[in-house]
Amino acid sequence: MSKIDEKLEPVLDQVLRRNAGELEFHQVVTEVLESLGRVVAKYPSYLENALIERICEPERQIIFRVPWVDDRGQVHINRGFRVQFNSALGPYKGGLRFHPSVNVGIIKFLGFEQTFKNALTGLPIGGGKGGSDFDPRGRSDGEIMRFCQSYMTELHRHLGEYTDVPAGDIGVGGREIGYLFGQYKRLTNRYEAGVLTGKGLVYGGSRARTEATGYGAVYFVERMLATKQLTFENRRVVVSGSGNVAIYTAEKITEFGGKVVACSDSSGYVVDEAGIDLALLKEVKESRRERISEYARLKGDGARFSDTGSIWDVPCEIAMPSATQNELTGRDAKALIENGFLGLARAIMLAILAVRASRPHRAPQPPAIVPGRFVSVLIPAFNEAMVIEPSVRRVLASTQVEVEVIVIDDGSTDATSAIVRQAFSDEPRVRLLTLENGGKARALNRGLELAHGEVIIALDADTQFEPETIARLARWFADPAIGAVAGNAKVGNRINLVTRWQAIEYVTAQNLERRALAQFDAIMVVPGAVGAWRKTALADVGGYPTDTLAEDQDLTIAIQRHGWRVTYDTDAIAWTEAPESFRALVKQRFRWAFGTLQCLWKHRAVWKTGRPAGLAYVGVPQAWVFQIGFAVISPLIDLALVVSLLTTILRVSQHGWAQTQSDVLRMAVYWILFTAIDVLCGWIAYRLERREKRYPALLLVAQRIVYRQLMYGVVIRAMVNAVRGPWVGWGKLERSGRVST
Repeated sequence: MSKIDEKLEPVLDQVLRRNAGELEFHQVVTEVLESLGRVVAKYPSYLENALIERICEPERQIIFRVPWVDDRGQVHINRGFRVQFNSALGPYKGGLRFHPSVNVGIIKFLGFEQTFKNALTGLPIGGGKGGSDFDPRGRSDGEIMRFCQSYMTELHRHLGEYTDVPAGDIGVGGREIGYLFGQYKRLTNRYEAGVLTGKGLVYGGSRARTEATGYGAVYFVERMLATKQLTFENRRVVVSGSGNVAIYTAEKITEFGGKVVACSDSSGYVVDEAGIDLALLKEVKESRRERISEYARLKGDGARFSDTGSIWDVPCEIAMPSATQNELTGRDAKALIENGFLGLARAIMLAILAVRASRPHRAPQPPAIVPGRFVSVLIPAFNEAMVIEPSVRRVLASTQVEVEVIVIDDGSTDATSAIVRQAFSDEPRVRLLTLENGGKARALNRGLELAHGEVIIALDADTQFEPETIARLARWFADPAIGAVAGNAKVGNRINLVTRWQAIEYVTAQNLERRALAQFDAIMVVPGAVGAWRKTALADVGGYPTDTLAEDQDLTIAIQRHGWRVTYDTDAIAWTEAPESFRALVKQRFRWAFGTLQCLWKHRAVWKTGRPAGLAYVGVPQAWVFQIGFAVISPLIDLALVVSLLTTILRVSQHGWAQTQSDVLRMAVYWILFTAIDVLCGWIAYRLERREKRYPALLLVAQRIVYRQLMYGVVIRAMVNAVRGPWVGWGKLERSGRVST
């Protein structure tokens, strides 16, 4: 949650004072005012002329008594509302809601929102909302007709096609609109087709009005999914509600190939693993007007009804809230995450990778885990609202270890701090440090000052640890010579070609290299995604460095130069979020390559002094030769190969196959041999990884042709920038929260 600009605080105070107890209205006004700080800074006249105050105050609030008679002759009294919020753009426009929860605060909340939603259409309509605390459930057609007629008897004097145009909402469908329109016509002696929307087609209604909201929600989500190259096809979807919005949301999702497995009403929810039968659902809710439990009774086998818990307890990939406002609670959101939620069209969770392959026999035997060891976990965060809560919860769920979690919000402009405060206000193991933006290294150093543990873990906010990861990292510090431990980072969002190629790279390059270098005490990087540090070692080198982009690599080299050892634990698994587009990937890898160059130059004395030996004779040389030098000459090698292919094709066309076949076959043999060796090395790497389920050999070959060339280009660009000397910022990887463990 953002902080409200101090110039807007008097406006909010006035709204809270004037509308005491109207919590829903307080909520929506607060959310809008939080976003207006920059607006009033740019246009101070909006405050000077009280425009912000005006937009927060309804133009008219109408509250009235609605008496009506039930089928037994009993008189009932309900309360009716119509809040005409803003008519700056045109006549008030907004639905009528008949539901026991309705009060003036909810109506104001909805009317305030409606003002902005209508303005976004570009049409000349203002905003309003109305309704009653009348409950239509279980009432006969006659009772509902009599209530609607009584309601309109009072309201009609405030309506008109150029004044106020109500529509339907919860509890108000085509039947209710018909009763309301008939009474309006009787009282005014006018046939104003434009005074109510949602009418039947035969008396002035519009096509698709019933379906519009549900269809629109699905179209919106479809566009969101498309930005991540995803669709509804074969997705498991939960839709809350079973009114117009929910029914036609489900209908359009089914049309797009999704499977809706659950829907609900105020009495509970039904789950149908075969997929909700839309024809039966419409019969139950639109024709019979029964409770949702009737669906399960009529459907029989395969469908079940529950009146306990929440519909959001049902596992799904996509959730579509289609019932009422604020229906998703913090508990519901947590349940969705735990059940593998994709997210208000935003996220997909992959299956847990199976443990396979054996640990390499040359790996050092890890010490036994000492239960209860105290570890400080630092989580630097900048605009990590999407991922911060699940990451903290993963750390708190760690086993065989005691943890404290220090979240350092480095000047986030989103709701990162608010989410941490709300989710962990009662959790003594979690502390929040909010700073002005000063960079990751500075944030970590501030957090380090507050840490109580001798073992420090700096965790990227987009990373999720497994329950024993921290204990496995911490066990190595029983050896007083160990200064840091690198864990096993894996890509957790393997959702497209870009991320799958990165997953291959993590296994066949980064992790395989770390295994090999550990044998020579030559580990070059303790990854920011999963690594542990001895606090004393960090103090020896002055904490996290601020003069390079690759602070994790810089720190790894620095502590080894001070005599500390670095080791690697293959079983300390962390799942990290990789860039999901080539554009984001290039930005990230450019920072990595530039940071590597900075570190190699900063620590060039290692080569000159020969200390520490592992880095001097193995780690640093291989980095210069393979990460830098090979990347520079590889494009030339590839160019030579292309030229050779072209000249061979030319020779075949000039001299015929008989005279040139030996050259062609020799080239083919070389290519097949090199590819086979590459594939074999990749197979070995995958065999060493317990958690990799399948070896994607064909994807690896394709990676070598396309992905590797892109990475070479990134390294060359970094070298050019290093020579030219411009400073390169951290940038920001946009999170999607798709990590699956």
